[in-house]
Amino acid sequence: MSTPWEDRFERVLRPHLVHLDEGSGIPADRRLIELGLDSLSVVNLLMDLEDEYGIGFPDDQLNAETFATAGRLWTVLSELRV
Repeated sequence: MSTPWEDRFERVLRPHLVHLDEGSGIPADRRLIELGLDSLSVVNLLMDLEDEYGIGFPDDQLNAETFATAGRLWTVLSELRV
């Protein structure tokens, strides 16, 4: 099953999802909080994504909606990369 995002996005995101089974793919629409993303890991994930992609998330994107699901996060990240 293919994902709607790049492999490197999943490589950056996966370590922050402590409740995701090791062999499972990251579901695009499952709430990341259910997969173990908490407030501290959001900050760490944000820094990891900014480093990996060479972008900065604007303040208006630093909210629960942006980090709600992998699909939503990928959408925001994709828009920032344009």
